[in-house]
Amino acid sequence: MIAATNSNLEAAVKAGRFREDLYFRLNVLRLTLPPLRDRGDDGVLLARRFLRGAAEAAGRPLRLSAAAEAAIRSCKWPGNVRQLQNEMQRLAALCDGPEVQPEHLSAESRG
Repeated sequence: MIAATNSNLEAAVKAGRFREDLYFRLNVLRLTLPPLRDRGDDGVLLARRFLRGAAEAAGRPLRLSAAAEAAIRSCKWPGNVRQLQNEMQRLAALCDGPEVQPEHLSAESRG
């Protein structure tokens, strides 16, 4: 089983807000991933993949321009990978033309 959280489970256990036995059952192997904003080109690679899937589902060709990729690199992505995926789905639904430009990105995604 793989589980993810943005909560401090140790503190939640100490405060009685999370079951200690469940914490120890889940905490067999801990993987810590840095946020998307600290992972270099991972954001662009994921954006391409998410956009490709969303564009295929929408039945249309769509790709990121170099300028859009630069904007994606500079974004802080406070919502992490979920926010990036949602942005690519939004683009597949709303973007005119075959190439995403920075102005097509939502204000939150332009960095």
